[in-house]
Amino acid sequence: MESNIRSSLQHLQDSVKSLQADNLRTSAQQLQQELQALTGKVAAMAQAGSSEAPAARGKIDKMSGEVVDSNPYSRLMALQRMGIVKDYEAIRNKTVAVVGMGGVGSVAAEMLTRCGIGSLLMYDYDKVELANMNRLFFRPEQCGMTKTDAAAQTLSGINPDVALESYTMNITTLEGFDAFKASLTKEGGSSRVDLVLSCVDNYEARMTINQVCLELNQTWMESGVSEDAVSGHIQVVAPGDTACFACVPPLVVASGIDERTLKREGVCAASLPTTMGIIAGLLVQNTLKYLLGFGQVTQYLGYSSLKDFFPTMQIKPNTGCDNAMCRRRQAEWAAREPQRAVAAAAAAAAAAEEEAASGPVHETNEWGIEVMGDADEAAGEAACGSGATGGGSAAPGQALPEGLQFSMPAAGGVDAAALASEAVPETEAGVDDLMAQLELLSEGQGGERAVSEDVIARLRAAEEEAARLKKELAVAQAAAGAAGVEPAAEVERAAKRIDGGDLRRETLFSVESKQRNWLSENDVSFFTGGGPSEAGAEDRVSAEAQAVVQRRLLLGLVASVGLGAFALVPTQQLQISKPSKPLFFYIVPLLRTQALLVEAEQLVPEGDLQDLKALLGRILGSPNNLQQNLRAAAACLPTTREVEKAEALGRDVYEYVKQIDYDQYFDSMAKARRDGKAQQQYYDFSLNSARAAQAKLREFLALMPAEQREAAATQVASSPF
Repeated sequence: MESNIRSSLQHLQDSVKSLQADNLRTSAQQLQQELQALTGKVAAMAQAGSSEAPAARGKIDKMSGEVVDSNPYSRLMALQRMGIVKDYEAIRNKTVAVVGMGGVGSVAAEMLTRCGIGSLLMYDYDKVELANMNRLFFRPEQCGMTKTDAAAQTLSGINPDVALESYTMNITTLEGFDAFKASLTKEGGSSRVDLVLSCVDNYEARMTINQVCLELNQTWMESGVSEDAVSGHIQVVAPGDTACFACVPPLVVASGIDERTLKREGVCAASLPTTMGIIAGLLVQNTLKYLLGFGQVTQYLGYSSLKDFFPTMQIKPNTGCDNAMCRRRQAEWAAREPQRAVAAAAAAAAAAEEEAASGPVHETNEWGIEVMGDADEAAGEAACGSGATGGGSAAPGQALPEGLQFSMPAAGGVDAAALASEAVPETEAGVDDLMAQLELLSEGQGGERAVSEDVIARLRAAEEEAARLKKELAVAQAAAGAAGVEPAAEVERAAKRIDGGDLRRETLFSVESKQRNWLSENDVSFFTGGGPSEAGAEDRVSAEAQAVVQRRLLLGLVASVGLGAFALVPTQQLQISKPSKPLFFYIVPLLRTQALLVEAEQLVPEGDLQDLKALLGRILGSPNNLQQNLRAAAACLPTTREVEKAEALGRDVYEYVKQIDYDQYFDSMAKARRDGKAQQQYYDFSLNSARAAQAKLREFLALMPAEQREAAATQVASSPF
């Protein structure tokens, strides 16, 4: 190259020297300036030396774990050496399709390429623009190229071992749907890919991928980033096993709204390369676990960057899904349950045999560390056990230093009865309930002690009063007998039963309200035998009957103390029938209803009754079903008090929402006038109803667990409508 430039320079210089005419001097001067510029470039090249780009590496036939700078797979093969992955090179036999080469899809494709995936299929219909430069993958000089071709250009330079296929198409059209399905299908009609990754930014494309994968019985993973770019999620969709995209559709899909009508001129979604990189990393990590069979594949993983919250869950298929192919795949999956059970048992047995046959990794090593055999380990445990049972002394032949003794119990030193007595009983109460009970017991310990001391003091005072009155009664009876006075024919019966029933009732229910000691003068005369009994006015209570009554009185006192202490402990929860779905599924439509109520408040002053009625129909009916979701969410709460409070708030929310439709409300009230003043009153009434419904709904949602609200908010943010 340098020699060619020098020859061109020489030719130009000769041409300049041959120009002698005055009219050509100006042109000659321009040529000389160009020559000087070229000369400077040549000198710079000569000084820096030849700087041609290094040639791209050739393809590698077999992955190697050799640790050298020229091996691009040494760090990846280390996963196999460390036992994380059984056979990492199996990734070269895998094929993955990435649909959507945007901020998530392009980064996911790059990660898979660097991991050495065998084949990579890329789908997109858009071109690279300068607006895409805030992402992580494309370069400015690629503007104008299709995203799939630009990605293939970059990825082929990163790893030429990966077979790349570029498809520029819109899969949401009829022709695109057929072409997309055909590109994933091999001869025989089955899928030729191991996994499909959905990295698209609209629900129409997601529904297309869902339908194609259902028809091919192909597992796929869905991903998305919220419109505000601070949260996202990934989800595994396995036909028949997990919910398809139509089983639990977002609001836009369930409502049948054309999402293209929601776009506004000059308004775009936010985009953060950090959030997109995180979601792409989570997606590819889950992909590697699925393809290579290590770790646990997460069915749903959300991410909220504002609080670094990562909710996970399992979403089972909807038996009433609108998609007929989904229902068919569910039936096929259920029919294969026996085969899966047999395969799982065989895999577990094979894993156990492999683990037993593998043995220790090293028998000996240079550091002198040895692996104990089973016999040596049993002997060591026996020695420790004998030392422990010997009252803390060492076993024979095993002397301990002075001042040391065995503190651990010997093997078999604790019998089953002792373990059973110390065992903590099982309970169905949750952690929150147990913590609340512990807190109440801690707070009420002083109050319980005070109640017990008060009961004891009153009992002692009653005994002293009874003894004093008994003496006075004996003196009075002796005086009456000496005077010859006959007892009255009719003596008022004491309002006490011999079985102590009335006494127990008085003891249990009036101990706090009565301002005197428990026993009155009549009570004492009854207990001591001075009063009448049910056997007759003249009969005296025998000593045995008095003892029975006194014992029953004491039982009543003990019961009152127990009730006082029991009042400090929360009562057992009522068995409330819980809804079939987790609370998360009911909070999501309620959060969306919250946003729709704000829209309703904005529609009221405009006076567009038709739009308002349509909006309220979406709130009260499908897909939000306000009343049903309020009841179900309330029933999911743990305590009866919370359930009752939530149900009351839910009824208020429902009533206020119904009153927003002022026309319907006032028609029912037989107010037909529609003059300006009355119409303004209707507007005010509707506006106040919308605001009241929002306030009550906020109170209702505040009763829901915080983690469930955050998970639902993440879902709503990633798919708001």
